[in-house]
Amino acid sequence: MLRCPVGQFTIDAGTYRFEGKVGLHSPAYKPAQTVEVAFDPLNPSNGARIVSEKGQSIFVIVSGMIGISLLALGVREIIRKRKH
Repeated sequence: MLRCPVGQFTIDAGTYRFEGKVGLHSPAYKPAQTVEVAFDPLNPSNGARIVSEKGQSIFVIVSGMIGISLLALGVREIIRKRKH
């Protein structure tokens, strides 16, 4: 089960809640942990993201690409063995 971090931040006496977009099997953050948040200062209710999520997204993409490549090699090998 993938878990996305949920956070909140307060600015100009308003508190805003958001959910991270990168889900992981194990939590990347501890409850009540302070993290750096990026948001639109003109419209903070438009959402936010944890700054380090960009690095996590790249990790997920690279891992997925490696998995797809290995799957393609495996399928190719199965097809090659069936032809012989």
